[in-house]
Amino acid sequence: MGNNKSRILAVILSLFFGVFGVDRFYLGYTGYAVLKLFTLGGFGIWALIDFFLIALGNLGPAHGYYVEDGPPPLPAEEAAASIREYYELFRSGAITEAEYLAKKAELLDEA
Repeated sequence: MGNNKSRILAVILSLFFGVFGVDRFYLGYTGYAVLKLFTLGGFGIWALIDFFLIALGNLGPAHGYYVEDGPPPLPAEEAAASIREYYELFRSGAITEAEYLAKKAELLDEA
């Protein structure tokens, strides 16, 4: 499972122990956690902001991902999904064959 973290646990840690930086330690942001610990969560303001960032999913683990979200898609999977979308646009007549082939070549070069 590696360094994958639970969003639910991160939210709970942030809610109850955020002023001590426990949430940042858990997520792997050790430097920020130490600063948060010595400033008591930025006098509570930083702790409150972190709580909302974690709860909304805007602050994730430094390395890995939230187990509830699953692993991030691989670039090849993203490229394949985009190619399928462009193919459907081509079939519906929204884009030309040349546009479709150009976008497909660009996506395959990136993957």
